[in-house]
Amino acid sequence: MIERRESLELPAVPTSIGTARTVVATVGARLPQGLRDDAALLVSELMSNAVRHGAGLALLTVSLHDGALTVAVHDDGVGLPLVRTGIGDPSAASGRGLGIVQRLADQWGVDVDQGREGKTVWFRLTVENATWDQDERAGEKV
Repeated sequence: MIERRESLELPAVPTSIGTARTVVATVGARLPQGLRDDAALLVSELMSNAVRHGAGLALLTVSLHDGALTVAVHDDGVGLPLVRTGIGDPSAASGRGLGIVQRLADQWGVDVDQGREGKTVWFRLTVENATWDQDERAGEKV
């Protein structure tokens, strides 16, 4: 499997969400479509939270290593993210993102960064047991 890592500082503005999806798609270009779709949705959730709760810059790190795609977003916002439990208000415009991350990611977490403001929220999707599309495996050297 090809191993790759990209890091990028992005302004905490809505247009950075699409940029983050593009970085994840580039790093994971050879992954199965289902994993790429999940990763795009999950990075959108993490970046949306960074835009909403952070200020200034967000640091996006995407790595494909040791059979996993790992995506982390650092923002300098105060407080820790909260996964809401229960059904909640179905008409609410927000509040479901981390629940989606929790359900789709193989692992996820929040790290309080020592020595700087904010926190890093990350998720990991396992790649090594994924079902590869025939076209995607055709060019892979085994």
